[in-house]
Amino acid sequence: MAGDANIAGKVDVADLGARATSYGVSTGGTWGQGDFEYNGNVGVGDLGMLATNYGVSIAAGAVDASSTIAPVVVATPAAAVAVPEPIGGAFLLVSAMVISWRRQRRSLFGR
Repeated sequence: MAGDANIAGKVDVADLGARATSYGVSTGGTWGQGDFEYNGNVGVGDLGMLATNYGVSIAAGAVDASSTIAPVVVATPAAAVAVPEPIGGAFLLVSAMVISWRRQRRSLFGR
């Protein structure tokens, strides 16, 4: 996967460090140095490829530098998803009841 300089199956800060250390290499750059375009240079184009895949992980297994495995998007666990509190519904119900009561009271007493 483009951006995975250390072939760890994910693009993270370690890959960014390897690329930053080799930034400016103009000939003989390798995948491990951050040459993701295979042109021998470690430059802005390689940084763009790393940035595009930053934070992406691929499925476990052997990965080589020339693979074109599509990134796997990991779903957020259900426990981390925001769920409305039941008290919010109760608050809305009580608010609606108070508004209704006030309207009825006004119509009864002519206010």
